Amino acid sequence: MIKNSDSKKKYLILIVLLLAILLRAYNINSQSVWTDEAISVHTGLQSVKDIFWTLDPTPPLHNIILHFWIELFGMSAIAIRSLSVILSVASVYMIYLVGNLINKKIGIYAALLLAISPISILYAQEARAYTLLFLTSLLSMYFYIKYLKNDSKINTIGYIISSALMMYSYVFGICIILAQNIYCLFHKMNWKWIITQVTILLLYLPWLLIIPRIITNNYSSGVLAWTQPVLVTLLEAFGQFSIGIVSPMFGILLMVIFLILIVVFLLSKEKKSLLLLWFTLPIIIPLLITILLLPIYSTRHTSFAVIPFILIIALGLNTLPKKIKSITLIIIVILTLSCVIIQQNTHTKDDWKKITQYIGEKNVSQIAIMSWYEAMPLSYYYNPHCILTEKNEDAVYACLKPLGVIAIQDSNDVNSINATKVLLVTSRLANTPKSEEYIKTLKEHYYFEENVTFYAYDKTFFTNQFFNTIDPKYGAFNRVVVYTLVKK
Repeated sequence: MIKNSDSKKKYLILIVLLLAILLRAYNINSQSVWTDEAISVHTGLQSVKDIFWTLDPTPPLHNIILHFWIELFGMSAIAIRSLSVILSVASVYMIYLVGNLINKKIGIYAALLLAISPISILYAQEARAYTLLFLTSLLSMYFYIKYLKNDSKINTIGYIISSALMMYSYVFGICIILAQNIYCLFHKMNWKWIITQVTILLLYLPWLLIIPRIITNNYSSGVLAWTQPVLVTLLEAFGQFSIGIVSPMFGILLMVIFLILIVVFLLSKEKKSLLLLWFTLPIIIPLLITILLLPIYSTRHTSFAVIPFILIIALGLNTLPKKIKSITLIIIVILTLSCVIIQQNTHTKDDWKKITQYIGEKNVSQIAIMSWYEAMPLSYYYNPHCILTEKNEDAVYACLKPLGVIAIQDSNDVNSINATKVLLVTSRLANTPKSEEYIKTLKEHYYFEENVTFYAYDKTFFTNQFFNTIDPKYGAFNRVVVYTLVKK
């Protein structure tokens, strides 16, 4: 009987993994490489040494892996995103293993829920470090739970290595380490545990030393990336974890079901403290830092909290009577897959491929990019030579300048715009210091004759549809406007 049950589980997890692959491969090439992905590609093209010491807020592990991946498979959208697909599918298998450690009955439920999770699929089709963080955080928790049960040599080494990899995947991995330490404080605090933490710290020390420079380099402008009320932010996280970033009205039902299952979990006899720490700290800590110190919060940065969220849902589901459990699971799968299909057929990224085609058709001698970093995706499609050959972002911008592409970083760049006819590309102006001042200067010398707007979907369920948090001054975040300027 036990053998039959184990054999059945093996077949089920294979089916779930196949489903995960199919959903993550579906429409993987339908959207353009956007700014963050283009920056990842450029960083990944550098030497391993340069990648490690770059002042990017994201730790270097993903870009180092991407470096070798690009050498093998090239830098097309499919090539760079396929790495994230593999990492994401591996995460589906890992949540199955972690789920079985928590409760032998929930591993397959958790794997299925992550396989069809809209937010997981979204980041599986993006050449960024999010899926690596999903995987390494699961590996860390897998060995951590095993360590709690048996602090053998293999579990200890596995925990140290996986936790160090997690820290080199994403800065917010520290939230997982903190959750583990708080839990250990009340359950297994001893000298051996302290030594494991010191070892992880020593392994992370080389990159930890450059964090002050990274903070100075990336957060010195004072540009606030987060301005929402706390309640709206928490509701946004819940909405994205439940139904992804595209918000069909029927998603309300799915969110209500998940909320009920969370309540069922909280009222059950299941052990809750570790999962609740794992779920809440990755959201609360960045939120507190944003409110008190630096604007670092973004739901995408805390998206790895969807892992414990799914485990909580799986435990709540498992608590239900068998018939109700089956009906609930079927409804969840149908609604979630519907959300996935809608999301995967909606443009959620800036369409730089289309924008570049439009720019090429206009045939002008100068192109000005108001948000300078947006020159990266433009270069990816317009002239990849600069991304391929230059070592840092400033060098890419300098390489583009002789080609007539000016990435506006200061007033000198504005003053260098002198062609009779110019295309001005604006995007994310709320995050661009002095953008109003630069546009005012350009208006003194140019007529703004026409503009074409390229939209990407930006209506997360709670924030923009119900609380109207779109900046009235700058408009939707995912919007690129190309103006045609004619000299006075």
